[in-house]
Amino acid sequence: MPKRKSDGTAPKIKAGDPVRREERAENVADVQAVPDFAALDAGADAPIEYRKVRVPAHRYTPLRKSWPTIVTPLVEQLKLQVRFNPRTRSVEIRSSPATGDKGAVQKGADFVAAFALGFEVTD
Repeated sequence: MPKRKSDGTAPKIKAGDPVRREERAENVADVQAVPDFAALDAGADAPIEYRKVRVPAHRYTPLRKSWPTIVTPLVEQLKLQVRFNPRTRSVEIRSSPATGDKGAVQKGADFVAAFALGFEVTD
């Protein structure tokens, strides 16, 4: 391999040279550099989240029969917007401005996905 030319900025280190330690920037704390922000609410200006849960064909009839018992807790407790899209054969869940919990959409999607797998609503 050809030798690289040194640009003269850093001295060469040889075996046996003493270790030089430089002061790190994180050890030198500048108190003025850290801004002080107020705490944010969990649901304040949260973006609208959206999930689609596909429903297999053999679960359509049980879904239609249990639809009111599935949608009621999602809408009343989690404050989600829910609909069934027959074109894509999926349940669409999205958050609304009234949704307080950040994980509500994921909880609702898990609930509907469990029903689509064959679990009962009471489970």
